[in-house]
Amino acid sequence: MSTAFDVADAMLARLLNNWRTVNGSLQYYCALYKNDYTPVPGTTTGSFVWADYPGYMTLPFLVSGFPPATVTNHVATLTLDHQLTFNASASGSFEQTLYGYVVFDDAYNYAWAERFTTPFAMTAAGYVNITPRFREAVCTGSMSTLSRRRSAAANV
Repeated sequence: MSTAFDVADAMLARLLNNWRTVNGSLQYYCALYKNDYTPVPGTTTGSFVWADYPGYMTLPFLVSGFPPATVTNHVATLTLDHQLTFNASASGSFEQTLYGYVVFDDAYNYAWAERFTTPFAMTAAGYVNITPRFREAVCTGSMSTLSRRRSAAANV
């Protein structure tokens, strides 16, 4: 037997705000990936091939950098309060195609990822700004098939 359900916007925001409060001191890392991959349920950090252009490095951020969640169209979102800027070395001549970003914790556990709408070509002295966003929504369904959707967004 299944039952129809709905989750209030305030509850979605509360879920993310509780995660932010409990984990505020935790450090996460943002990495760029260069394989043509679209994140799906079951994705792990092993699903990605990390960028390796000259000057590349993963960038850390703290969960406390997320202000309180906002809700728009029944989707609660935490948006990091600053951009993460990935820079390339100014020396040499190269081009590396980047397909998106991945977020993981200190233990290398996958948290979330987003594929860019359009792949980005990193070149010498280039840069890309990423603003990690964590989203929580409840998909339509029944209590027997309750599913939650998490996604992320970037500025490219």
